[in-house]
Amino acid sequence: MNKNQNKLFNGLETVTNLFQLNILWILFCLPIITAVPATVAMYCVIRQWIIHQDPGVYRSFIRFFKENFKKSFLIGLLLYAIAGFLYLNFFSILNFHYMRPLFLAIFIAFAVLFIGFTLFLFPVMAHYEGAIKTLLRNTLFFTIGRLFTTVTLLAIAFISALTVYAVPFSFFFIVSTGSYLIYIICHKTFTRVIET
Repeated sequence: MNKNQNKLFNGLETVTNLFQLNILWILFCLPIITAVPATVAMYCVIRQWIIHQDPGVYRSFIRFFKENFKKSFLIGLLLYAIAGFLYLNFFSILNFHYMRPLFLAIFIAFAVLFIGFTLFLFPVMAHYEGAIKTLLRNTLFFTIGRLFTTVTLLAIAFISALTVYAVPFSFFFIVSTGSYLIYIICHKTFTRVIET
């Protein structure tokens, strides 16, 4: 097998694995309360691919889902609570007549920070081990301390959302693809932090 055929084979394998991973993620997210454990498992599988440890999908996903379930489930409850708080406050701000633009700007800033924090959280949970408090603190450090990376992650998430909006069928592969790109960027960031 020559180099071109090898590259084609590897490319097809990656596409197939991403599709399978995306389907698994959707299935394990069907009870919405397990969406965070499923997302952490997906990032753990992607990390295995990046560091060339295990090219598998099904067994690895299920193993990581079980291993990280308790911790990721509790963190998921926290994320849902914060998202619910922001959602309720958004409608409260819309009812303001005095200084509405200021409150709306503050809300948008916090909402964007929360989304950026969430996008960084899953790679952090896949890459690092530790207590919930430590993982949250590390994620906040990366979110604020690596703003350019955070903005890049937000851009990937935004483009992914636009793609699904324009082509709904893309939902069956865009989540894992976007997550793959996000983890590659985060992995480089983690490596640089270790080296400094």
